[in-house]
Amino acid sequence: MLKRLTPWLLPAAILVAWEIASRSGLLSARILPEPAAVLAAFWQLLRSGELAHHVGVSAARAFSALAVGGGLGLLLGLLTGTWKHAEALLDTTLQMLRNIPALALIPLVILWFGIDEAAKLVLVAVGVFFPVYLNTFHGIRNVDRTSSRWRAATACRAGSCTDRSSCPARCRPSSSACASRWA
Repeated sequence: MLKRLTPWLLPAAILVAWEIASRSGLLSARILPEPAAVLAAFWQLLRSGELAHHVGVSAARAFSALAVGGGLGLLLGLLTGTWKHAEALLDTTLQMLRNIPALALIPLVILWFGIDEAAKLVLVAVGVFFPVYLNTFHGIRNVDRTSSRWRAATACRAGSCTDRSSCPARCRPSSSACASRWA
């Protein structure tokens, strides 16, 4: 039983110290309100339905940005992974853009889109785009070459066997990119 409680000792001690410091006046309630006040505000927002509304808006924003950023990442990853000319045209530019931190884009996004829903969607979509793009691109490039030889040996026409022979291998890295973003 003690082994199960041990990981919770430090967080519980921090909460107790926080509560004591807040009630004694060491911490200002304007800067860091006491945990009991935070819990009371949480309960009030939960009962009024306001919390559920805001969670729904945030979830809709996150899923919309996932659809946009993930869809573009998947599309461009498929394009650059399967077509050498698209890789030559797009990959270097995308790799340069990938190295710009999302936090560095915030001033530009605010300037271009304002402080509205669109700016939030753009920032989340950018955060989703690059992992999906990279994993799709590398997933296509790392498909076992024997599956290509198998398609040639069985006389598959262009596009007729692609889904059955290489799609499972190509989809694995893209799905792991989505899973890592939600973890």
